[in-house]
Amino acid sequence: MAEFPPFKPRLLAHRLRESLREFPVVLLVGARQVGKSTLARSLVSKSWNARYVTLDELSPLDAARSDPDGFVRALPLPVILDEIQRVPDLLRSVKLRVDREPGPGLFLLTGSANVLTMASVSETLAGRVAVHELHPFAWAETSGVGSSPVLADLFEVRGAAEAVSRWPQRGSPEALEEVKASIGEGGYPRPVLMKTAAGRRTWFDSYRKTYVERDLRELSQLAHLPEFSRLLTLLALRTADIVNVAEVSRSTTIPATTLSRGAFSHRDLSPSAATRPSARACQAPSRLCPPC
Repeated sequence: MAEFPPFKPRLLAHRLRESLREFPVVLLVGARQVGKSTLARSLVSKSWNARYVTLDELSPLDAARSDPDGFVRALPLPVILDEIQRVPDLLRSVKLRVDREPGPGLFLLTGSANVLTMASVSETLAGRVAVHELHPFAWAETSGVGSSPVLADLFEVRGAAEAVSRWPQRGSPEALEEVKASIGEGGYPRPVLMKTAAGRRTWFDSYRKTYVERDLRELSQLAHLPEFSRLLTLLALRTADIVNVAEVSRSTTIPATTLSRGAFSHRDLSPSAATRPSARACQAPSRLCPPC
């Protein structure tokens, strides 16, 4: 059995704590196995001593489905309510309670899908909820070096030369190999901790299989998505590119209407973040920085 190291601090934790001090409800969304539950439970402290309840357990799940109002009314506050997408009707009950008992940091909800965008949900908690999305580990999180100043520098500098002058000029073949290995491992906590490439491949193959066969069908009204595994592979090869639905349709033989209605409409559920799809090609800018 793999040995798991102590909890790695997440960059999002600070923003979550700020929201818990200001909003009655905080919603933490993200793909399965990205670390939402671990992060949520790490926020419990003497100043925010929340109870943890997960709808993965049958007893609270049955209670929530049979009597949403009674279930929420009986919860001790503050509370972490995990896997909220399993009973989206709880949002209306949460609204009723925070309206009766106003105050910050009452509910921290987590979900593998952005429950506020699900077609079956009529209550959005507008004005009462702060929404945060947790992504897989960033390089700063896995390496422990902290936040990078690069983005802030880009907004402050007057040109590319000034930006480059601010960043230390360092690099080595060993560092390049480390970066390549990190890209191959990805940012999901479990595969990052695995010792072998074979173990990581098995994890990702299994993750994709359960995602397609369970999560997508459970949260979608689609009967099926043909060639979906091939579609995921195709999109992975276009990482950081602008998604062109027409071009993807030609490459997969999946009709563009099916793609727009299906795969891209569920980007809040997808394990990879997609940009808003466009049916037309977009011209990339010729320069990222003004000339030096």
